[in-house]
Amino acid sequence: MKDSPFPPEWDKRNSPRQAVGVMVTIPPGDKKIMTRDLSQEGCFLPGVDLGPVGTEVSIRMDIPGFGLLALQGKVVHKGRENEGTGMEFVSLSSEAIEWLDQFLSIFNA
Repeated sequence: MKDSPFPPEWDKRNSPRQAVGVMVTIPPGDKKIMTRDLSQEGCFLPGVDLGPVGTEVSIRMDIPGFGLLALQGKVVHKGRENEGTGMEFVSLSSEAIEWLDQFLSIFNA
C-alpha cells in the first residue's frame, strides 16, 4: 500500500489505494479534476472542497480503457490542512465494481 497521510490506526481501508490519476467531473458546473489516488472503495481529489464530512456527492469518472462511470461518493476526510477531499464510493453498480477492479489490477501486477 502507498504511504497514507494519516497514522496507521486511522486507515480503515479494505483495499489499497493506487497513486493513479483518473479524470473526474463534478457537477454542477462540470468541474474537472484528476484523482491523486484511487481504489475500489474511494479516491482522493486534491484541491477541491466537496463539503463537510458525510456529504454525498455525484461524480463521473473516466476510467481509461473502459469509459465513463457515474458514481455516488461520500466525503470521509478533508486531507491534511484541507488540501482536498477523500471520498468513499457508495452504492457501486456491478459494472463499476468490475471496471474499477480490472483497471486497478494493472497497478497491482
